[in-house]
Amino acid sequence: TVVQSQGSILPPERLNMARIDTGDAASLNKTSSITSGPITVPAGATQLMFDLNFLSDEYPTYIGQEFDDVVVATMIPSSGSPVSKRVTSVNSASFTDLQTDTTGIGFNGMTGFFPVTFDVTGSTTVILSIEISDVGDTAFDSAALIDNIRFNVTKSLANTLTKLNHVE
Repeated sequence: TVVQSQGSILPPERLNMARIDTGDAASLNKTSSITSGPITVPAGATQLMFDLNFLSDEYPTYIGQEFDDVVVATMIPSSGSPVSKRVTSVNSASFTDLQTDTTGIGFNGMTGFFPVTFDVTGSTTVILSIEISDVGDTAFDSAALIDNIRFNVTKSLANTLTKLNHVE
């Protein structure tokens, strides 16, 4: 889903961001994902990067238990094998407490936006897939907000960021 905000949370780029979630609190082990089409890697690019904010109602009560909603990102390069990363989960995240939040965010905790990177050296195109999975319950949801997908491009001695078109 494309959103302009999640309560008071705005996209880092102040346009739109993608939102994936574990559902309506009635689906056991539900998985949601977004997958890009092939993305052309700019000449000199070394990394594909995006910003992610993980939100969950499993915080703080179910930290350290079997209810461990998880976000996994996979990058499929034109050359080489797919690379998957367990980006974050309820049991591994460092949360900001939102239990007293009155701005309509709708979750008990969030990580705040943080960068996720993949090496794209030698690839001409990549496909990016981001997945969130509900683990072990039907009562507590989690969501991931994704924004600012970009490449780190090396030009001479200086690194610059080339931004992809924003989710619209």
